Amino acid sequence: MCIRDRYNDNPKYISEKLHEIYPTIPIYWLKSKRNRESFPGYVKAVDINSFKHYLLMFTALVTIDNQLGMRSIWGVTNPLKRIFFISMNKSLQKQLNIGTWHGTPLKKIGKDSLDNIPNSTICKCLSYTISGCEYTERKLASAFGNDMTIKRIGTPRNDIFFKEINKNKICNKLKIPTDKKILLFAPTFRGDVSLSGPQQIQDINWFKLNNILKEKFGGEWSIVVRVHPHVLSEIKFDSNSGLINGNIGDDMAEYLSITDILITDYSSSFFDFMLSKRPSFLYTPDISSYSGERGLYININSLPLTQSHNPEQLYQNIEKFNNMTFIKNIEDFLTKEIGNYEDGHASEKIANDIRNFICSSKS
Repeated sequence: MCIRDRYNDNPKYISEKLHEIYPTIPIYWLKSKRNRESFPGYVKAVDINSFKHYLLMFTALVTIDNQLGMRSIWGVTNPLKRIFFISMNKSLQKQLNIGTWHGTPLKKIGKDSLDNIPNSTICKCLSYTISGCEYTERKLASAFGNDMTIKRIGTPRNDIFFKEINKNKICNKLKIPTDKKILLFAPTFRGDVSLSGPQQIQDINWFKLNNILKEKFGGEWSIVVRVHPHVLSEIKFDSNSGLINGNIGDDMAEYLSITDILITDYSSSFFDFMLSKRPSFLYTPDISSYSGERGLYININSLPLTQSHNPEQLYQNIEKFNNMTFIKNIEDFLTKEIGNYEDGHASEKIANDIRNFICSSKS
């Protein structure tokens, strides 16, 4: 089996479950320069764009990619490359090619996106992709074609919300204090790096926010900031800032699993975090410009999360937070609005698919 990119997200949890249930299946991982974490001993790492990368991509019985399949092409204009991939795809119909996508879409994607390339082509070689709710099914079909096979399996990275975790172990790994509650601030990436975290960090009084958290929820708090890797060099983490670097680990799911309160903006992480039923807040000072730049599927005002356009609104929304009302709104949204069907067994279902496919291929 062959998997691509950093050791995180849906492929990581499929890999772990597959090794747990069927440890004899060899797993190769195409690592990128962005990878910061070490791989488990059973995973064989291969450099992306090496000869072995392309050899494995076309010879492995199973491939997994966190988008639309490892051999899919989106917007490729080089005709020779397209011909090569399409010809190879036709000759490899017996390969199981799984695309796990990477989140419930708030921002428009694929053919729906505002920056869609006219006449762009998707080379549909994947066997199937997956979703965790009816809403995601509809958006994937709209953006990439109604003939694409979408299985109601759930989202492997979200299995973490359905099981007991060792919070101290994860905190130690991520260099976060184990004796405090955790607020995670996770802004999404924008074309303007300064608006992808640095400006928001400068505008919010984090020491004031920390005091509000103590008064409202009790206990001592750590404030962890996780930004896009391109933004990291623009932010200073020191004792004067009162902030902790949330980019130590590659896996956002681990951060969300130990988080007590989430503040984000247009990141799909808030869809995942809803499954925990823990408090989350939207900080969206640039909603007008951002929605016009990317395009959003959902009117952000209809989400069951309070929205703040400036720091004072954020402080007030946290102070006025009502947990019972919040949980009811979240549960209604998950069931009635997006048709959630996550059950904590997505990794296991895909691992069984892979095992059955490999066994039938060898028989």
